[in-house]
Amino acid sequence: MHLYLNIKKLYEHRLRTLFMLLCFIFIAGTTLAQAPVVREVSPNKAYAGQTISIKGLNFNASSIVSFGGALGNVVSRTSQLIEVEVPASATYDLISVTNLSNNLTGYSPLPFLLSYGGPSGLTAADFETQIDFNAKSGLYDLCVCDFDGDGLNDIIGSNSKDNSFTILRNTSTVGSISFTSVHPAIGAPTLNVKCGDLNGDGKPEAVLSEGSTGNRVFILNNNSTVGNISFTVNGVSISGNSTKRIEIHDLDLDGKPELIVADQASSKVSVLKNTTSGGVATFATPVDIPIPNGDVSGGIVVNDFNIDLKPDIITNNFLKDGKLFFSENNSTIGNLQLSTFHFTDIGGTLANLKSADFNNDKKLELLATRYLSNDISIMPNQATKGSALTFGSPTSVGTALVPWGLDIGDLDGDSKPDVLVATLGSTKALTVLNNNSSGSISFQKLDLGVTYINRNVRSEDIDGDGKPDIVFTSVDDDSNGVPASKISIIRNANCIKPVIDPPGPMTVCTGNPLRLTTQEVSGATYTWYRDGSPLPDTDPFIDVTTSGSYTVVLDEAGSCSETSDAITVTVQAPGTIGSPTVNDPGPVCIGETLNLSATTIAGLTYNWEGPEGFSATGNPVTLPDFRFINTGIYYLHVYSGTCLLETKEITIDAVSAPDFFLGGASGASQCEGDNVTLTISPTSGSYTYQWFKDNSPIAGATSSSYSATSSGSYKASIKYDASCPALSTDPVSLTFFPTPQSQFDGPVSACASQNVTFTNQSTVASGATAQYMWDFGDGTTSLSKNPSPHVYQEGSYTVTLTVKYIGLTCEDTSTKSITVKSGLNPEINSTTDVLCAGESAELTLSQSFESYAWSTGETTTNITVDQSGTYSVTVSDATGCEGSANITLKAFPDPEVIITADRLSVAPGETVQLEATGLQTYSWTPAESLDDPTISNPTATIKETTEFSVSGKDANGCTGESAITIFSQTDLIGNLLKPKNFFSPNTSDNINAVWLIEKIEQFPQCGVTIVDQTGNILLEEKPYLNNWDGTAHGQKLPSGVYYYVIKCDDDEIVKSGSITLLR
Repeated sequence: MHLYLNIKKLYEHRLRTLFMLLCFIFIAGTTLAQAPVVREVSPNKAYAGQTISIKGLNFNASSIVSFGGALGNVVSRTSQLIEVEVPASATYDLISVTNLSNNLTGYSPLPFLLSYGGPSGLTAADFETQIDFNAKSGLYDLCVCDFDGDGLNDIIGSNSKDNSFTILRNTSTVGSISFTSVHPAIGAPTLNVKCGDLNGDGKPEAVLSEGSTGNRVFILNNNSTVGNISFTVNGVSISGNSTKRIEIHDLDLDGKPELIVADQASSKVSVLKNTTSGGVATFATPVDIPIPNGDVSGGIVVNDFNIDLKPDIITNNFLKDGKLFFSENNSTIGNLQLSTFHFTDIGGTLANLKSADFNNDKKLELLATRYLSNDISIMPNQATKGSALTFGSPTSVGTALVPWGLDIGDLDGDSKPDVLVATLGSTKALTVLNNNSSGSISFQKLDLGVTYINRNVRSEDIDGDGKPDIVFTSVDDDSNGVPASKISIIRNANCIKPVIDPPGPMTVCTGNPLRLTTQEVSGATYTWYRDGSPLPDTDPFIDVTTSGSYTVVLDEAGSCSETSDAITVTVQAPGTIGSPTVNDPGPVCIGETLNLSATTIAGLTYNWEGPEGFSATGNPVTLPDFRFINTGIYYLHVYSGTCLLETKEITIDAVSAPDFFLGGASGASQCEGDNVTLTISPTSGSYTYQWFKDNSPIAGATSSSYSATSSGSYKASIKYDASCPALSTDPVSLTFFPTPQSQFDGPVSACASQNVTFTNQSTVASGATAQYMWDFGDGTTSLSKNPSPHVYQEGSYTVTLTVKYIGLTCEDTSTKSITVKSGLNPEINSTTDVLCAGESAELTLSQSFESYAWSTGETTTNITVDQSGTYSVTVSDATGCEGSANITLKAFPDPEVIITADRLSVAPGETVQLEATGLQTYSWTPAESLDDPTISNPTATIKETTEFSVSGKDANGCTGESAITIFSQTDLIGNLLKPKNFFSPNTSDNINAVWLIEKIEQFPQCGVTIVDQTGNILLEEKPYLNNWDGTAHGQKLPSGVYYYVIKCDDDEIVKSGSITLLR
């Protein structure tokens, strides 16, 4: 059931609230040093004007509540409970509670989502036309907060090409957006901007990072009054930093938020601890947190990802790759302690980061824009309480081209966080990813066309209607010469569907007026209906005294008109019955039983309702194992028969107890002999302590710290109140590893250039991550557990192996000496360096050795080879030293020797010019007929038909030869030609496949005619090329006898005869 308040109850509630405020004023002096602690916000998604509950500790009469950069209207306060109305200007951010009495602030574990109650889903028609407001040159980033406290969100823009920043003071009314603008000088260009209250006065400051390569952040201390925005600028230098993204969060839980600044020039993040003590915000010297394996940090998000109530830091390699870096927060109050960054790589080129809970598991997922992939990656949070930050496999969701900035907001009002993505691509679009998740995370992509490329975006209500609009930076397109530098706004024109609270059906008794409420929207009008007939009530609520079916119509200044679902209310007379009184049990100890009771009146039924879904029927009722999440308002619904007679409430507090943390355990593993000092935070002189190891008390361990020296699970119990049982911290598991024992095996002597193997025989503790560091004594090292074989030169060396545990100090070292003798250097000799066709070479060694192993597999001293290639031999001597050598032999074919002559037939006594090619040296025979038998082109004198031969070596040293016949004209051609008398042109072999005439090639003036037995001409060819294969006219001729005639130029038959063709 929901909250039902009658008039009497409202009056009692206000009196009780006034009494509590007076009590707060009386005891304020005892609480000034304590920062508020926010443990739960319920609900964490609500519409403007809705009352929500904030549970925590150390609230007082001065406590105010901010929804990001906007103040909420506090309805009531106790030390552990605040009820506050959601402002229309609530931004997607953590809810903060600030005690103005000491200027300290506490933050909610999760961001708050403004959700106005619209229909699920979005189209382009749900948004109005883009409106632009001028900034200065190089507009880059913006932040949105209510700086002057007038209930409307103002805007500050950073200008990267101008020494000013831009302020847009919001003067909008519902449905009409307007601003007044100023551009104060700041003395430098600026890049990114973030807003948040830094000095605890309830007014948000703005922090800008210096542009270009500057190392400053500019803090704009807020001096504004309603309708007048005013800042005092204070610059802070961060040495060695090129400042970029800025986050604001209280890392050490002291109630003062730190500045966390990314560095776009180096691999680190800088933290500026807040030292403000009222007035102007001040910060300690920046502390740099290095990022191992990083390049430059860009995007940054700071939130509690491992649900231990401490904000952690996540950053990314900016526009380099897909690496994400995580640092867990181990701080205690006032003590900054952040773990070393560790990383994962999700691929792509990352630009910026954001976080939101998409699957309602109360853990924040991580989002990253992937600049070159045109998408965002969403990683589900898999961390557990206090664990290392871990995320599941990323889901990619497409965007418009070149995504950059991103933000979260519920644009369609369905209580699901949507994603906005600014893009720098040529398509000029702004991507809305509408969350339609149901179980698994999923989105519907909507690209809104815009006028300019855009870089950064926010989802905030601008005109005060309680619906988040889209605010973004339209930036200069330097690549295409298109200036912009405008702060642009797209108004959310989606309609609000009214929701009646409480939902029906219900039955109430006469005299117990039931108040029905709906969303309160500025500028809207309301019409209530009963059974379809209008009622005179025009407020966002109605008090029901008559039975019927009720609806309400919400009209947004004529632009939207939506009707709620109907609820049924029955009003009936209960008879005359008394009113029970709820008994106050007082504050309840954590872990004990809450007893709820009221005076008993016969005939009544008692139904109880409370936080965390508590419900029970009866009187009395109990809630065992009471925890802080069970604090809050409990309702007693008193029924007479079936009708609700009245509802009473009581606020149940816990006996005040802080959140206790164990500090000092920055690493769960240590070395034996070391100690880890565990400390409890916070501490008090009134507390008593007992330390436990493995759930057993440690004798004498009763102080606020304990020095652990052995492995086990440690925790502490704290007696914080004499009337309550002790509370225990979360356990911390410590492991103390024994010192590693370094040992390895290896030879005491070896030969130069020979592989030497060292075998690791070290002993390390199970579960420890060991690191092995080898020093081979010759200037080379290795980090392998079992290094590859090592090769030494001649000499003496000391080999060292050091073994340690990664992240710990304990280590052990062992050494061994090795003497390296000179290695063997065999030399292979060959009878020739060149293998010509048909030749072989003998390979021999210049020295004798104990053993031989040739690459051919032979083990003799000499080998004979006849193939080209590289041949190697490994030899060893009597001491075991080895050596090897190789030789490469080349193989070449016989040279192609060609002889030509200017004439093949001459008269006796005439000369012929011969010429040979293909050789380097020449030797002709018969030499007596030549003018010079050692040249390539001798002149021959012919007396009779003579065959001239030439031989020699080519450039490779291989021998070649050839011959040519020069005919004397006293010889008949017919006597020189020698035709074959048969041939066999079978295709299965290549023997005698064509008809040959020896020496016919030397007589090109001669032709051949072939006929069959009937005189049919089968072939005529001049010159004849020795290529007849027994075919005519494309057909194979049968076996048989055929006839040839050879004629030369004078048409005389020089030779004729028969040919036998065999198949």
